[in-house]
Amino acid sequence: MMKFFSDNVSVLRNYAFGIFTVFLLTLTNSIFLNQLGYYGALLLLIYSYFARKEKAFSPTGLEIPFLFYTAVLILSTIFSVNQGQSFHNLLKRILLIPIVYTTVAVLTDNKKIKSAIFIFLFAAIAVVVVYLAHSYEYFIQNLYQVKESGPSLFQYPITASELMSIVLIFCFTLIFDKELSVKWRAASVIGFLLSTAALLATYKRTGWLAAAAGLIIVLLLKKQWKLLTAGALLLLVIFFTDKSYSEIWTFKNFSGSGNAPVVEQTAGRANAVISSGNKQYIAGYEAGLTVREGSRVRNFDAGSAVLDVEPITDSTVLLYLVDTRFVLFNIGEEKGKVENVFTTPGLVYSYSLSNNNLFVLDGDGYLTKFTINGNKIDSVHYPTIKGYQQVFADGSNIILSSRTGVNVYSMNEDGSISRSAGYPELNGSVVLGIYNDHYILSRGGETSVYKIGEGSLSIAGELPSVANATRMDTIEGNAYLWNSTGDLWEVKPDSSGSLTIILKHSYNTLIKDIDVRGGDLYLARYKRSRLSSFYDPYNMSNQSRIAFWTAGFKMFADRPLLGAGDIDLRDLYVKYKRPFDKEIQGHMHNNYVHILVTLGAVGFIAFMFLIIKIIIVLFGNVNRTKTDGFNNSLAVAALASFIAFLTAGLTEWNFGDHEIISMIWFVVGLSITAARREEKITAP
Repeated sequence: MMKFFSDNVSVLRNYAFGIFTVFLLTLTNSIFLNQLGYYGALLLLIYSYFARKEKAFSPTGLEIPFLFYTAVLILSTIFSVNQGQSFHNLLKRILLIPIVYTTVAVLTDNKKIKSAIFIFLFAAIAVVVVYLAHSYEYFIQNLYQVKESGPSLFQYPITASELMSIVLIFCFTLIFDKELSVKWRAASVIGFLLSTAALLATYKRTGWLAAAAGLIIVLLLKKQWKLLTAGALLLLVIFFTDKSYSEIWTFKNFSGSGNAPVVEQTAGRANAVISSGNKQYIAGYEAGLTVREGSRVRNFDAGSAVLDVEPITDSTVLLYLVDTRFVLFNIGEEKGKVENVFTTPGLVYSYSLSNNNLFVLDGDGYLTKFTINGNKIDSVHYPTIKGYQQVFADGSNIILSSRTGVNVYSMNEDGSISRSAGYPELNGSVVLGIYNDHYILSRGGETSVYKIGEGSLSIAGELPSVANATRMDTIEGNAYLWNSTGDLWEVKPDSSGSLTIILKHSYNTLIKDIDVRGGDLYLARYKRSRLSSFYDPYNMSNQSRIAFWTAGFKMFADRPLLGAGDIDLRDLYVKYKRPFDKEIQGHMHNNYVHILVTLGAVGFIAFMFLIIKIIIVLFGNVNRTKTDGFNNSLAVAALASFIAFLTAGLTEWNFGDHEIISMIWFVVGLSITAARREEKITAP
């Protein structure tokens, strides 16, 4: 067998192509199988070199920038603040670069190139169809407005969006390929439409922006001026018609009989509404806090966007801000007054206020109790209570829920908290609220009622017609539950004390909050145009990225030459961020800022040299191939995909994403081998 291999290099290359198909089939769905296919083909090609001493790989024109970048990685590792981690990442970066050379070495003729691209696209479209099927629930339940994200399937939605943008670009480019049959061009149209739908279903702006950039490049290179103009006009129409709004719907003498609401437009975004005494409070996001008292309306600026409001006294409220700070705010003053500001170390997952005790579940993993004493705040941390996603407090009972179950804790007289009971069978449950000594829980779309005992829960019934409830409020003696599609249920106890539904009404809108006051129902709702989120300064994702970049430039200023090394930046970022910047990542959410921080100015020069050289090579490949031919389509799609990748890199560290960079190196290699095959075809 070994002799057979050593005497048949072409056979070895065919075997390498066979193994490489595993890489092609799994580019969008399995990083493990994907890397098996890549390394299997690479090792077989290396073996073929040693078997016959024939070159398995050929120059691509990228050797100098690759070597320069590698040298900087090595140098930065030597001076890194964490040499072990930097060396580990150095190996990851270097070991993936040969994907370019493996692609060129394996795809040795036009038949293999066509086979490779169709294998890749058919597998990718199959993944797209599966993703669309999983997105169905998000469409039906209006979860896009709630989560501002699509479902996670094979990757995080943001990674999936970038991979789908490349699939979309390739399908779109092949539509214009005159060498392809009508059947294959029609299949490309179907693939383009499906991948576009899936890209939209990820609900990720990064992928959308990347796809838009790539499609513009395709249309420019293919000289499709009419389509380019039509696309620009379509974007303008969407921009001006996809309006944002913020409203309070008021149903007078609410009885659920379908009476039309009085609709009031509000400033900002009506995110929460609550009444206490003779006052009604509206948390209006960037519009701050609005307080209504009879005909008198007052607006207060809290210094940041207000997400939630809880009355403490007649003149004091607790505000929760978009930057995860809590503010004790005095509305007795004419312009309002900040009495106290406090926060937790990490990202706030959940919070619950009970008897002037605010329990905050921190993303860093533990529970904190803040006690409000007048204008003072006392805090107690519970570092052993961690691993939960939600907290709900009522008196001495504290319920913490997670994917592994629900645990009931009790508040002791000395301020300590002890676990009373655990219910692993309630894994994934969300506590909606408490009403009439009953806890109401939602799990898997179903709603159950539990009786409160001595630090324990016992099942007391079901609310079978309450489906997919997400929120609950207890107002004026009644309980109200609602879901993301606008269904509202009113619940009361019957003669036996069991909870029963007395009213259901559907409003077909995303309800942010409700309030019942004097028999009138107030429904808060708002919608933000997804396009407007690109420039929305109050968008939480935008704020987090600005925080990363701001800290990143400070980190670069302290290590300007070679940076901190190619390391996870989480621990370093913590030292440079502001106290209320809660999202903590190991990267800078931007390729260019991340390179400055990790590799310094020298590394940035090497990185940009590599990027510019790749663009030159890819653009050259477009010019070297026949305008209407298949190889030209691949060259155009490759250049467009690379521009899309760079565009996405403005808001993501996708150069360090294993799945995405594997795709990009494949695309670069594909362009190079397509241009070479074209030259052989056209050679005299």
